[in-house]
Amino acid sequence: MKSKEKKILIISYTLSGQITEILNNFLIPFQEHCIDRVKITPKKEFYFPWNINDFFNVMPECVLEEPIEIVEPKFKYQDYDLIIFGYQPWFLSPSLPSRAIFECHEFQKIIKNKPIVTITGSRNTWILAQESMKNLIHKANGLLIGNIPLIDRSTNLIGAITMLHWLLKGKNTRKWGLFPFPGVDKKEIKDTNQYGRIVHHALITDNYSNVQSKILQLGKIEVSPKTLFMETRGKKIFSLWAKHIKKIEVKGKDRMLWVKIFKHYITAALFLLSPIVMIIYALIIRPITFRSLKRKKSIILSNNLTL
Repeated sequence: MKSKEKKILIISYTLSGQITEILNNFLIPFQEHCIDRVKITPKKEFYFPWNINDFFNVMPECVLEEPIEIVEPKFKYQDYDLIIFGYQPWFLSPSLPSRAIFECHEFQKIIKNKPIVTITGSRNTWILAQESMKNLIHKANGLLIGNIPLIDRSTNLIGAITMLHWLLKGKNTRKWGLFPFPGVDKKEIKDTNQYGRIVHHALITDNYSNVQSKILQLGKIEVSPKTLFMETRGKKIFSLWAKHIKKIEVKGKDRMLWVKIFKHYITAALFLLSPIVMIIYALIIRPITFRSLKRKKSIILSNNLTL
């Protein structure tokens, strides 16, 4: 290995393949280095496209962040100069396989005291999933130096429709030929290499102190107070449902019945109640919580831990 070469671990989980596409573009500036790409593999696979009931059935464990079993990952090296972690949020939390890798003892050893960049590809609801990821990395003694959330920039309701179309049909196509393409815009995915150049410069200079600020200077990452409010409210509701469904299961009752009830509830809440809640938020809640949300926004963007 040449002296200028660095060892980089790329660890990821994806069902649709979007994260892989994002990482491929991000890694363009790193081609001269030794890249070890490791895919997280659950022992019990999640199939894509999803069955709608299977999709909602992962909610309780996902929201409560319960680890699942994964195939023991194989790492090419014992030591890395940089770790890139690509993942998707599920139900405002890190996906189950992405959460599970932190239970792997070998990964725990590798991540300790190493600079880490997280990259997500998702709807606009990535904030609380990243807050959970921050805590997982912190507990593993990793050093989070940057976060790059690539999002579907459609409105919340449009994004929900196109995302479900993609997840349940398995095709990145325009629903009915009318809606936008689901997922992150192709041009934004292609432009991900500009984030890669920032991180690559930090890697070769061994200076990670201002990676996040340089990422933010590109002006493409924003935390919407409205989305933060919506996520915070949604996570509390998800948590109540998750705990209830788990209790039902422990009692030996029909879990899937309540999963289906939750499915109908969240569909109604998303399309009927959320527009009303957003109007109330804009007229009443935002003026009251403006300072608090501004402080939280600053913490989220800076990668600090406490909201």
